[in-house]
Amino acid sequence: MSLDAFSNNCKLVAEMFDADGITTDYRKNHLLIRAINCQLTKWEGQLNNHYITEKSETHKYLKITLMNQEAVRMMFLRVLDGAKTKEEIKERLAKETTALMPLEGKMLWNFQLAIAHNYLATDVSLYDWMETQSQPVSVRWFKGHIAVAMPRVWFDRYFIDTKRDEIANDLMEQYGLTYFEDEQTHTSLDDYNRYGHYKGENIFIYKNISSEDNVHFNVQFGENCNFYLFLKTNDKELTKRLREKVGGYIYEALPYHLYLNVTEDGKDIPDDKYITKELSEEKIKGHIEEWLPKCEDAAKELSINPQEEL
Repeated sequence: MSLDAFSNNCKLVAEMFDADGITTDYRKNHLLIRAINCQLTKWEGQLNNHYITEKSETHKYLKITLMNQEAVRMMFLRVLDGAKTKEEIKERLAKETTALMPLEGKMLWNFQLAIAHNYLATDVSLYDWMETQSQPVSVRWFKGHIAVAMPRVWFDRYFIDTKRDEIANDLMEQYGLTYFEDEQTHTSLDDYNRYGHYKGENIFIYKNISSEDNVHFNVQFGENCNFYLFLKTNDKELTKRLREKVGGYIYEALPYHLYLNVTEDGKDIPDDKYITKELSEEKIKGHIEEWLPKCEDAAKELSINPQEEL
């Protein structure tokens, strides 16, 4: 590298960083930090326990990433090579954020890792949430998921390794389901509306199928990417009568719940257990379209009139 090229690179880099961390211009749409994180494609040594921040703070997480990650240093070499202006740098950084990991042919862990990587490369809303936090968030493993989480705050995390949030939103719009907001677990529909993700290990969306509001058709996205359909009632005998009509399984510890997509002995159906890891939205819709009419018909037969559409 010539002295002139070196001096030019120093000038360009000086426009990216200042005493506060990444400069305001390069924080727009979180461009620079997304380009940096897009280079991290491995779990161990890169994403696991990786702290994300655009700020200069006590622990120097941003500086550590710049110094320790070879892939990040190589990215800067590509971006700076022959560049003359800030606009040219921004165009190259934007191109770096499009280097996504393919999902096709990947299963289970590799599928989760690819989704997480791609969210970190592209999801501006997710970085908007990170920006509002009082300290850097970290990438970590939690209950079968890759999450971005606030350290030492048990409820403040989003899962980024599954499309469950987008799928749940599509299902609500298509089938008239409602998101179950739970103050005890700090989950709110506003989380998705603001940042494109739902908080919490479980997502419950439901539809009242009785005029008395005592039978709900529920879709649950649970821990470890499990997926369940179940009816919830306020009466044990009613639950049993519904089972006689539609099938399913009642766990002894959950007498008000009738689980639909499980085997007769209450075990998970093998093909369905990790349904959301495989991004199988069509398969989930197939289950809903199979079970929802059955449950509504059963409610009619038991004189539990389905709620009329508003």
